[in-house]
Amino acid sequence: MYCEQAYKDKNEWWRYFVTLSAVLFVYFILGAIPLYIVLSVKFLQNDDLDLETFNETFDPATLGIDQNTGLILFLIPAVLSFIALLLMMIYIHGKRIGDIASAKGSIRWSRLFFGAFVWLVMLAGAEIFFAYQNPENYFFFYDSAKFIPLVLIAVLLIPFQAWSEELLFRSYLMRGIGILFNSRIIPLITTSILFGLENRSANISVSASTSPLGNVTPHGPMASFRPPPSEPTTKQPQAMPSRATPPKGSCHSDGTTITWWVFNMVTS
Repeated sequence: MYCEQAYKDKNEWWRYFVTLSAVLFVYFILGAIPLYIVLSVKFLQNDDLDLETFNETFDPATLGIDQNTGLILFLIPAVLSFIALLLMMIYIHGKRIGDIASAKGSIRWSRLFFGAFVWLVMLAGAEIFFAYQNPENYFFFYDSAKFIPLVLIAVLLIPFQAWSEELLFRSYLMRGIGILFNSRIIPLITTSILFGLENRSANISVSASTSPLGNVTPHGPMASFRPPPSEPTTKQPQAMPSRATPPKGSCHSDGTTITWWVFNMVTS
């Protein structure tokens, strides 16, 4: 029923071409401008930056950029592309917001919150199990100056990262491919494959590893599954230096990680 509603909209081929072209332009060009500006300023200030490490980790701290600021810069393309796609679907294809979200023409909030709750319980159970099995791999530290802004970013921006991929693959492309092949199975299989390829190919690390339209998995000095360079000398929460580089191949959890994890579960 959800895919069948697409036949009521405007579905000429040029509308899909214009919409996808606009979304790709916004994401790859317009959305990247703020990041390019910041990087250009950093290069003008210091031409001896560690580009090799940045290219490997995409950690903005290696270029002297605050990690929260870097995360915002990496999320801007997803925010703008979501808005662009939503507007194109409404004004180019003549869709209503309610029809985009649901087959019944409205957002079913009860199902949304129930699904988020179930997903939260499942991941919480898995995390508790791993913490019980390997307690030595978990280390807690807290920095309010970074944690509070991170919470705001998680609440205000991270949802756009999840919504953008769902809107593109599970709504726009699924309906369009369904119309093209006049089938329900083909768009389901095709969008699932494209969705998996996108998440795999775009899984780059940006101090809080984020793909442009994929899931966010935090790591790095302020929000990390990795322990700090040296073990703490006391049992009190320890703060990791902002420019510290955690060793590879280890795993730990902290307060900021939990915040990332909870909000990502709810919005993914």
